Amino acid sequence: MKGHFEGDVMGKPDLEELRHLFLTMLGERAPHVVDDLFEIGSAEKWAKKYGINAADKKEIKDTGWNWIIDTAKRALDLPIQKRERVESVIVAGRRRGSVIYRQRSRSDIWKDACDFLRFEIKPPSLEIQIFADNETYHYLTKEEFDRRVKKIADEYYSQWFPSEKWFDLKGARVEKQHCKWLVLFIGCKTDAQIAKAEKLDFNEDTVKKGRQRFAERIGLTVKKRGHTQGKKG
Repeated sequence: MKGHFEGDVMGKPDLEELRHLFLTMLGERAPHVVDDLFEIGSAEKWAKKYGINAADKKEIKDTGWNWIIDTAKRALDLPIQKRERVESVIVAGRRRGSVIYRQRSRSDIWKDACDFLRFEIKPPSLEIQIFADNETYHYLTKEEFDRRVKKIADEYYSQWFPSEKWFDLKGARVEKQHCKWLVLFIGCKTDAQIAKAEKLDFNEDTVKKGRQRFAERIGLTVKKRGHTQGKKG
């Protein structure tokens, strides 16, 4: 599953990409929320505690899939130990190896649970058409071949690798920023605290609108929790 963040030349990211962004950032920016899942031991109780759930009831009914609850359940079902093979050694003329089990961190388990929505933000594969549609297949010198390849490669580079890194264009930054605000809010930060921590010209109303917009985009309901927001979150 591959997609491209929206920007000057980017395609719009699909729903799975944005959900994956949210889930992985939840583990990175609010690890205590993920830790709580393992402490509670119930996906439903965990989601209820943090006031989060999938918003699209029709999607759940049609697919039987609740992307928040089922991701949490998957994390709880994954093994806490990882099987690894130790490098083999030669003993008495025979190669021998051994297997050990390492304890995995909750963060690693959470990342594995999110694999169903794993995505790579990459430009499309470079396809090179050596001959134009109105050309027949004929001999090309090495110089002419290189010229044609270079022309197409240069056009590809100019489109997907502008002076500012393509994956850091404004559209991508906005999505990630709003996702971060949502994650921090779920992790018990107030909008005012988030705005202050950003150290930019943001007020709490901007933060609230941004996180609410992102929650709507990914189909997530977020209920007001124990923190003081002043207004309904």
